[in-house]
Amino acid sequence: MRKLHCEALIEDLEEMIPEIKNKTDLHVQSSEPEVIIPRVKSFFEHNRSVLEYCANDVFELLVSKENRTKKLKSRYKNVYFPYGETKEIFERNFNNNLPGLSQQNHSIYKLISGLQDFNRRDDKKFLNYMCRVTNKNKHDQLSTQERRSEKTVNIGNFISSTNSNVTISGGTYNGLPMGDFKITTDGEIIGKINLQLLKETVIIENGFLIFKDSGKKVLPFLELCKEEVKSFYIELYKLLNDAVEKN
Repeated sequence: MRKLHCEALIEDLEEMIPEIKNKTDLHVQSSEPEVIIPRVKSFFEHNRSVLEYCANDVFELLVSKENRTKKLKSRYKNVYFPYGETKEIFERNFNNNLPGLSQQNHSIYKLISGLQDFNRRDDKKFLNYMCRVTNKNKHDQLSTQERRSEKTVNIGNFISSTNSNVTISGGTYNGLPMGDFKITTDGEIIGKINLQLLKETVIIENGFLIFKDSGKKVLPFLELCKEEVKSFYIELYKLLNDAVEKN
């Protein structure tokens, strides 16, 4: 099995995160509008490799000999981790790469299906974008990152607004009339705000990098990829070991 290879790649991913964070921190402080961090390419490729190793182990150990032989003699003999933007595309790719397995081992089919974006909440979707960027970085060019910042306006314990519009019209806070004012997405306060409240106002600005083509924040997205792939391969090899022992 390729489990040890997966473990080695995950360990390397853990070490890459602080390196990439240091790079992003430097770029956030710079004046460059666009940023290229080659280690992001390696990070995505490591995650993709873990998934490919898992798929090849499943193919070699669980797909029937008849289906293995048929695929290896076909035009599409290489085995890739199946994914797709829709259930229809995913199932087609699953059957092409792991023929017959959806009926033979539903637990592994369900685990792989559970990693697909169409089965996930928006904040947990990562697979399609990660694979698309990996393909682009490999065959076209490195993905670019862009500097962005967010401003959080905190007024006492009453308001905390990050890059959003908030309108206050009248009312009181701790017995004080608040006034009539608006907090903009840029963190500006427009209008008449009670001067006492203004003294309790703190504006925090944080810089970060995003992927230019998607708007995804770089570091949180990399962490998501690593954690989801890590959880997946651990569970996959448990199921794979159980299935091999039963056979």
